[in-house]
Amino acid sequence: MNTREESVAAEWREQGFEVVHRGWPDLLAAHPDGRLVAIEVKSPGDRVRPNQAHIHQLLRQAGIEVVVVTSREDQQRVWDEGMAKVQAAAYHQTVHPARSNVTSRGLINGETV
Repeated sequence: MNTREESVAAEWREQGFEVVHRGWPDLLAAHPDGRLVAIEVKSPGDRVRPNQAHIHQLLRQAGIEVVVVTSREDQQRVWDEGMAKVQAAAYHQTVHPARSNVTSRGLINGETV
């Protein structure tokens, strides 16, 4: 971080926030319906680093879905599961609008984590 960023980060930390600079997912996908998905792109066999896993957890706690993809096939599995989740949420909101509460989970290699 540059000097100005360090100064701003220090002010946020003083207010009780955790401020992070490194380890963010490679992509952030925003859908017109308001969904956000943070996407970590890894080569096959590559692993999420500890600082990345920490950022992923912070994002999930904030209600943002995080996915890690390593191949086109993996991306398709993530997409298929994500669309099923969106359809289930839409159904749940239609049937039980007052109780709708869909949680975000992460996927690694198409598996829920």
